[in-house]
Amino acid sequence: MGFKRKHSRVDVGRGGRLQRGSLSAPCKILDISESGVRLESRLFVKSGDVLQLSIELERGGSVTCELKVVHV
Repeated sequence: MGFKRKHSRVDVGRGGRLQRGSLSAPCKILDISESGVRLESRLFVKSGDVLQLSIELERGGSVTCELKVVHV
């Protein structure tokens, strides 16, 4: 029997920015689900780190959230 995800993922393909303290780096948000987000970035992180994620929206808006790294 195969692994089944708890929540479906939605492809995003949108730019964003990760920040941890004074360190900041651009990222690409690949997909989002009700329970998490999958992204790519060159910012070094490890499981348990808490980061700020800012997602660029259309018309110049943005949304910012705090996230905890659970898988690298």
